[in-house]
Amino acid sequence: MSSGHGGNLTRLASEYGCDPGEILDFSANLNPLGPPPGLRDIISRHVSDLVHYPDPDSSIFLARAARTWNLDPAMLVAGNGTSELLFTAVRTLPVRRGVIPVPSYIDYETACRASGLPVERLVLGPDNGFTLDLDVLAGMLAPGDLVLLGQPANPTGVVSDPRALLECILFHPDVFFLVDEAFGGFVPGFRSLAGAADNLVTLHSLTKIFAIPGLRLGFLAADPALAERIRNQLAPWSVNTLAQACGAAFLDHSDYLARTVETTRTLREKLGEELGRLPGLTVYPGQANYLLVRSQTLGRTSWPTG
Repeated sequence: MSSGHGGNLTRLASEYGCDPGEILDFSANLNPLGPPPGLRDIISRHVSDLVHYPDPDSSIFLARAARTWNLDPAMLVAGNGTSELLFTAVRTLPVRRGVIPVPSYIDYETACRASGLPVERLVLGPDNGFTLDLDVLAGMLAPGDLVLLGQPANPTGVVSDPRALLECILFHPDVFFLVDEAFGGFVPGFRSLAGAADNLVTLHSLTKIFAIPGLRLGFLAADPALAERIRNQLAPWSVNTLAQACGAAFLDHSDYLARTVETTRTLREKLGEELGRLPGLTVYPGQANYLLVRSQTLGRTSWPTG
């Protein structure tokens, strides 16, 4: 299955005749601090473990994640990045239609289409800052629906009120909600909804917050019975040994995570100010490590050359 969200530096380098290291990939919204300290040491310590199969249950990593999020380990499922978990969850859930606020991450719809689900879009606009109107969403819902949304949203960076969102989830027990918290770690005072409702699945990416997209690691949180159903749909050993080791170690880096929030805030505000000075650009406020920008001129001509 092809990807629609970028990140293929090998293909781009071949197309433009350059080295992948020369490409600045704006489609990969990673931690500006880079990976946590000690990455090379962790990998070196576990190289000898590569002669064995990985722990199929990712037990040490998930125990650390459960402690960090204060959840029952039985609620957690590790995956080879949250993309694997997204597609697996969508095809496992007993749902009949996907409902997606847009603009959004393209793979929400791709996962629905891959599972044969029709998709209903709720179009958000700039007039209210791309804020999700939960009353409008509620009016669209029917039993058997699956709502897929980002918290914060991607690409807008908007964070829905967690209390209001949870109220909506609890008010619709016959609807499943898949809430992608991949960028939550960049948001000051972020409140995770993990484990808050039986009809809720949350996605948690370690790729973005720890800047390790090449290792592929994430987990989801769901009701234990639902988590078990999703876990049983995954291929054995989908999370490799090095990813598990790094994930377990990195979740203890509280100072690094705190610096990430403050660094992201500073850089985002400066980026917004600088982009706002450029003619033809409209910058929309967000709380994540990216900003949505509208350009009056599209394509390659949006960037000066010479």
